[in-house]
Amino acid sequence: MPAPTQDLVSDPCSVLNAAEAAQVGLAYPGEQVTQTLVSCNWTSSGSNQNFVHDTPLPQNSGGISDVYAQKSNQAYFEPTDVDGYPAVYADAQDGRKSGSAPSGRESPTN
Repeated sequence: MPAPTQDLVSDPCSVLNAAEAAQVGLAYPGEQVTQTLVSCNWTSSGSNQNFVHDTPLPQNSGGISDVYAQKSNQAYFEPTDVDGYPAVYADAQDGRKSGSAPSGRESPTN
């Protein structure tokens, strides 16, 4: 069964409540930004120079299989899980050493 992602896609700032944000050092609430996709900016409670940008992507038609099919096009590809659902950390450019990286791409199977 796919993860229930529609609420997260439409309201990415709902991913954390106040206690969860405080636990990881983020100011609550996050700031919703709407451009091509809806995203959420979370600023560190210790410094406005540090932040997390969350842009959930709608589920693709082939689920996580589509992400695996693009594995050879990625600078890094690290399978993981999120609450028991398969997920992948992947990006075409590896900016992790400079502090820039996607937070993860969850693509539950259909």
